[in-house]
Amino acid sequence: MPEMIRDRRSKIGYSAPMIEWFNGGMIPLIRKVMNHKLWLESPFWNGPQLRDQVIAKSEARAWTYDDWATTLHIWTLMNIVIWQLLFVEQDISSLM
Repeated sequence: MPEMIRDRRSKIGYSAPMIEWFNGGMIPLIRKVMNHKLWLESPFWNGPQLRDQVIAKSEARAWTYDDWATTLHIWTLMNIVIWQLLFVEQDISSLM
């Protein structure tokens, strides 16, 4: 990579479109992950309560840009469950 580009300070990263995902296309995946026993029985978060809150807000399409950090946190938790399903339990069918 040319040094001029590598050192350029005006580079900007981009964020995932969490709000759009949580208000739309990711709702089926949210339901599948949050209804799985790994989510519901997690010792690290209150699965049933968080599931109910997230699914209700997603179905109402009520996530706003003020919720971006919250959706990112939830997406991180979802990825823990997805990782467990794919790589430990090798159960991709739970996500289909």
